[in-house]
Amino acid sequence: MSGHRISLHRASLLFAVGLIACHTRSRQADLEHGCTRGMRARLDSSAALPETAHVRAPAVPATTNPEPRYPPSLLRAPIAGEVRLRLVVTAAGRIDPCSVSVLQSTSDEFTAAVYRVLPRYEFTPARLDGRKVAMWMQISFPFPAPLVGSPVVGTPPRR
Repeated sequence: MSGHRISLHRASLLFAVGLIACHTRSRQADLEHGCTRGMRARLDSSAALPETAHVRAPAVPATTNPEPRYPPSLLRAPIAGEVRLRLVVTAAGRIDPCSVSVLQSTSDEFTAAVYRVLPRYEFTPARLDGRKVAMWMQISFPFPAPLVGSPVVGTPPRR
């Protein structure tokens, strides 16, 4: 059981490191931090993947996906914010870590909070002509400003 926990933790860590490496768009950094040549090649050839509007049944996030937490560093002067991502959901229902790009973010702290939960995100894969397919999609993560004295909790992403 503990071996499973360690491997899951390692996979999450590699995913997060891969996100950071891929975000830099440096192929050398990609290779050093978990985005393999195969992953990068898949991403480079994924421009032909369908968008949400082009599949019969788009990918659907699992209701059990974790919520990003409001960054503690922003609690002194709470602000509302949002992170909007574009990414590939694979035919297996997982996020391709090399595909994640930030379209809009109010704060780097909000982006970091979202990146921390992405390795655990799961989806019901998109379907096209009855088969599971990878697809591009956009996801928004709103961060309402917490009320003074309220517990800091995440909010589910808006699709």
